[in-house]
Amino acid sequence: MQQSTYSQSTKSPTGKKVIICFNREEENEIQAFIRRFRVVHEEKGFDPDDLDIQVIYPCDIASDQYLTWSGTDPTEEQKEILSKLKPQDKIYIWGHGAPNYAYIPGAFYTELAEYLEKGINKENFGPGKGPLNITVEICNGARGGNQGKDSFAAKLHSLLGKKGIDSTVTGRLRNVFIDLQFLPLHGIKTIERANDGLVKAGIYESESMYQRMAERSKVTYKWDERDSNVQVRVDSYRESTLIGFIKLKQSILERMNDSDSGLLNNRDLHKILLTIEFNLMQNDKNLDISLLQKSTAQLGQYCLSFGISKNELKQFGFDYFLDSLGKKATENGFLKTETGIRKDQPLLEIEKKSFYESINAHPSFMELNRLVCILKEKNMSSATELAEIIGSSCDGYDLYSTFFLLTRNYNMVKNDGLMVVPDHIEKSMNLLNRMIHLAYESKLDNLQKQKEIQEIKSQMVFYKNAQYEFENMSILNNQDPEKEGVVYFEKISSGLFRYKVKMNDEIFTDEINLSNLTKNSEGKFIHMKDDFSLLNSLKQQILDITSQRGHTKKELTFWGKIQIIFKAIATGIENVLGERHEASKLEFLGNLFHYPYETVKAELSGQAEHANVLHKIISRCEQQITTACLIEKQSSMKGRLREIILPKHEESLENSNSQISHLTVSI
Repeated sequence: MQQSTYSQSTKSPTGKKVIICFNREEENEIQAFIRRFRVVHEEKGFDPDDLDIQVIYPCDIASDQYLTWSGTDPTEEQKEILSKLKPQDKIYIWGHGAPNYAYIPGAFYTELAEYLEKGINKENFGPGKGPLNITVEICNGARGGNQGKDSFAAKLHSLLGKKGIDSTVTGRLRNVFIDLQFLPLHGIKTIERANDGLVKAGIYESESMYQRMAERSKVTYKWDERDSNVQVRVDSYRESTLIGFIKLKQSILERMNDSDSGLLNNRDLHKILLTIEFNLMQNDKNLDISLLQKSTAQLGQYCLSFGISKNELKQFGFDYFLDSLGKKATENGFLKTETGIRKDQPLLEIEKKSFYESINAHPSFMELNRLVCILKEKNMSSATELAEIIGSSCDGYDLYSTFFLLTRNYNMVKNDGLMVVPDHIEKSMNLLNRMIHLAYESKLDNLQKQKEIQEIKSQMVFYKNAQYEFENMSILNNQDPEKEGVVYFEKISSGLFRYKVKMNDEIFTDEINLSNLTKNSEGKFIHMKDDFSLLNSLKQQILDITSQRGHTKKELTFWGKIQIIFKAIATGIENVLGERHEASKLEFLGNLFHYPYETVKAELSGQAEHANVLHKIISRCEQQITTACLIEKQSSMKGRLREIILPKHEESLENSNSQISHLTVSI
């Protein structure tokens, strides 16, 4: 077997690569990604084993670890890796993402920025040195808002700049598709987000929708050369092609200088180099690919004529650069655009404190935490059990954590830089706090407590036991359902559906209007308007195809999912589940076509569990007050019996004393 030989005279121009991942169960994907680096390195003529690649896990979501709770301090080993990074090195953030969503499972962008700040040596980066290079390998990591300013990549870049770390952050505008066999040899493939679910559903079967280095699919956020406080977005493929050319130019000039040929002063060589570089650098103008290809071919011939071998040129990156023209860097790529973000702007509210600090310091959370402490102090088994059900800021899987997560998710989805506890969460918590205070702390008389707890319960009518199933309403013949916790569907027309839900002897009925759903969603998520309009235009096509395949109810569950969740469970306490992210409307498509009822039921079951915990607390508090009333009644009855019995006893005693006194006098 012939052994590969690699150049020993040419030093690899590639720096070290650090992959930051938050899920140890994605080890296979990470290893495929690493193999891709080595394949590319070998294609350039270098020994793939020379690459310095390291993987860091700041936390592990497979073990329920998140930076929100585990903290943002790197380990000493991780600090050792991060602190040595230089501009020629590169960080890859591996995970999952969505448009207008500055979060990947495991870390919000503020948490990741804080983690990097604690590990990176800021002095290694800056003007005259070069930026910290970061690539975000997640779906739609650079998508969201005008010019992507609300995306994960843009927000991470902005915050790092405010923290004094000069960086570039690159992200994609499409869904990422990982093929473990394809990735090492050819790289990552992507697909338009609006087509992803349709392909998975079997509506579109063309493999052509998955593309490698698709045009206008990847952008980089950086600080403008003209004003270092202005964030701009540029085409990533054009940017990386320019960087590749600069490395190529440096290698050629160093080689010619070493040969003592005196070519550093050759006007023809410099003219060719300047033509290529100037065309690539003008990122506010379209590339002239034909000129670049022609000039690059001239450069190759020029180098060969002066004794630089083809193998040397390959190691310099010449072949890779030439091949990227027209494929990687194209005439129709993005031009440089300002995002509207400035480095000298003050920190956003959500960037000033961590989620843990901000949420736990809110009055409603502080009050619930205080009440739990009081419950723990009481020498009552019922109070101790209730404290365990509710939990506190220090606990894990409990109601307190659920409220915390709902608030955290709400702010991540809202993605406007503010940090708020939404009204529906605050209202729910305040009702709960009132109930616990009433049952275990209030000095009101018990009859008044009973009256008030009924008033609180009336505002929490939807917090009842609920396990959902799904059936076609036609079996009811327009009658009310008899089964508890069943969502019954009835199709009125292609765009209108009716459903009924029975919960604790109450019947709730409403309609799902597809056109209204689309209209409302566009109003809430203005930045996603184009995507949703595109998908809505395919609605009838989806209906027709699914109807032919017998998937009518599957189609229904997709379009009606959000409405069902909101109206069947959350009515009464507005939007109790929190705003659903726009991405879910598209990303659930594939699942809902393949597993429609299971998907909706799983979504509802999670919220039903939350309702059931609340129901249990309501019952415990009500039982506490009822028990106190019974004890008070029993005590009152005993008092009345005493009042009845004691006077007779005292009268008998007085008669006895009188008789004794009379006898004494007689004696």
